[in-house]
Amino acid sequence: MKYGFIIAILLAGICLSGCGSTIAGETIIEESETPTTAVAEIDDVVSEELSPSFLWKYDGYVDEAMGYSFREDFVDKDYDGDGKTDRLYRISDSDNDKAKYKIEFGNGNSIETPSCHITGFPHIQTGDLDKDGEEEILFTVTFDAYSDPYVSCEIWLFDFDDATNEYREADLPLTVGEYGGKGLTIDYEAPVKSSIGFTAKENNYKAVTEVPEEVIDNWWEQDAVTEVRPVWYAVISDST
Repeated sequence: MKYGFIIAILLAGICLSGCGSTIAGETIIEESETPTTAVAEIDDVVSEELSPSFLWKYDGYVDEAMGYSFREDFVDKDYDGDGKTDRLYRISDSDNDKAKYKIEFGNGNSIETPSCHITGFPHIQTGDLDKDGEEEILFTVTFDAYSDPYVSCEIWLFDFDDATNEYREADLPLTVGEYGGKGLTIDYEAPVKSSIGFTAKENNYKAVTEVPEEVIDNWWEQDAVTEVRPVWYAVISDST
């Protein structure tokens, strides 16, 4: 089967500590040595009128959350490609520090996510992953306000079911990480000079990443090791 789009899953780091890379080895990111989920202060980097944290206690349609910095990302959207406006509704459960989201399609159908932590930020992407003429929906919730935003991410993929004429959640080849977020089990090979080979066990993805030799000399703790690396974001990418 030919796929016109793929999901690129970004991990929180390929090294054991002190450095990082995406799963494809294309983008270097920084990773703290000891991940933490403490929420960072962000009021000093946003205007008085708009704030990302406005969403955390908000109930209702996200395109009507006038104090939310990224409200316009959800205005006049057509996620399923039928020409009708679709809207995202947020359901807040502040007593339990939880929230969930519901996409209400213009045709009357809807999908609802499982609950996630209340301090996350939603992202919706679409693409015809399996070339069946229907848009798949990739829903992620990131935790950008954490002092270590790469520690975890919520990710769900919804596939259109022609038999029921509705979307259903699809299985993704991911495992559960240390902090409850989704991740991949990575088998790291012993370094060869500045190269480290690795395999993602869940989907058998293999690659080699280049790491500065001083990083290996100063930070690499074992010759070969297996670790669960948390997913911190995912994107739908055109593979053609």
